Amino acid sequence: MIFVNDFIEDVFSLLDANGNHVSGVAANITVDVVDPWHNVTNPVVAEIAPPGGLYFVDWQALTEGTYTAKWVCTSPIAETSHRFIVRNAQDVIADQVWDELFAAHGAAGSFGKLVQDILAAIAALNDLSIADVQTAMMNQGYTAGRAPNLDNLDGAISVVIAAIAALNNLSQADVQAAMTAQGYTAVRALLLDNLDSAISGVPAAVDAVLSAIHGAGSWETADLCDYHTQPC
Repeated sequence: MIFVNDFIEDVFSLLDANGNHVSGVAANITVDVVDPWHNVTNPVVAEIAPPGGLYFVDWQALTEGTYTAKWVCTSPIAETSHRFIVRNAQDVIADQVWDELFAAHGAAGSFGKLVQDILAAIAALNDLSIADVQTAMMNQGYTAGRAPNLDNLDGAISVVIAAIAALNNLSQADVQAAMTAQGYTAVRALLLDNLDSAISGVPAAVDAVLSAIHGAGSWETADLCDYHTQPC
């Protein structure tokens, strides 16, 4: 196989009518080398170990594709053509890698072993039952009780985000206007100052006042209905 930047060597032999090699006629031979872009070069012809009758040329393949070498000898008259296919080494190596059987690469840490492990894991998943899947989800916290909560996601989160973003644009006046519209006026806000003690202490205070008037423990059963007309 010939790769880009390799030197191509082509050999041509001349035989006479009796089948003998014809030597010493290198000057009578021309070679037209046509590259994949149809450019023509004429490398110099040399004879191999004269008088052997074998002639050769060489040239460098600078691009991938098909090269054609046409030999022409004027005396004795003869011609022939040879074709050469040149490929990028990277393409060839890539093809060889992808054509490799992964089963032949089982060493720990190799990609072949990784692929085998992945396929084995996938095969194991094919054997999962419904119960296996449910158990795995339960173990992760996706319980049957929590499943209905997904129904609460009845709106797009993007809408919620947009609503929150809108709140970021509220001014102080917007908030005050909204509170006033709900009845939380500035006048009523002052009434909060009257809540100067805990409401839970009011019953004890009333009991203390009534006990002071009617005596401890007696006012609860006294007839207070006529208290507005006469003292008890």
